[in-house]
Amino acid sequence: NWDHFALGRAMVELPSLSRQLSPDLPSLQSRGLHWMAKQELWGIPVVEQFVELCNAFAVERGTGKGLPQYLVDHVGNLMAHNAVLVMYPEGSRFPTLERANMHSTVARLALQYGVPVVPAGMAGPMKGPKWPRAVYFETPIFNDRVDTDSPEFEAAKDALMEQIFIGIGNGFQQAHELYARLEPEPSLIRNVNQATSTHAGKLAASALLASIWEL
Repeated sequence: NWDHFALGRAMVELPSLSRQLSPDLPSLQSRGLHWMAKQELWGIPVVEQFVELCNAFAVERGTGKGLPQYLVDHVGNLMAHNAVLVMYPEGSRFPTLERANMHSTVARLALQYGVPVVPAGMAGPMKGPKWPRAVYFETPIFNDRVDTDSPEFEAAKDALMEQIFIGIGNGFQQAHELYARLEPEPSLIRNVNQATSTHAGKLAASALLASIWEL
């Protein structure tokens, strides 16, 4: 649940990654991040308003029908305006990174619109304190546009997914090495994280957020 905050922070701090790697890739920092988020987040007071403020849009998982037309149009509009679309190919939490658990929507969209993919790996504590976290961005994978009706599309999609899987795996390993070198988080942050990891702490934090939202 905290990964998108760490990723957004890392993007802000990123020192002109795209200019160093390729002059053809527009700056990542100057564009808003847009998120595919699970539909279950909508309908929860405060959370729904918050995720929308963070440029998230709802996706119904597990239907097997792909993106509905209104989301196809929304994603197309984002691509036309050179936005950054953040996706989690796994679609859910898994204890290990497995190719079989990864969905191909990210590769499908990248080929459909001819846009690059930047794999990222992240490492941090799995339970208890949420911070610190380490983020590592892999080299962008550039893609030519491929028509979805083309006989070559499926093969191109599978090949790109293999590249993305390898990129995420490498980024994950690099992030873990970075995380191992991080200084321990300040005691205040550690205590707050541990307190909000309990059921009572979560209820107290939710009540506080609701009060702040009403104010």
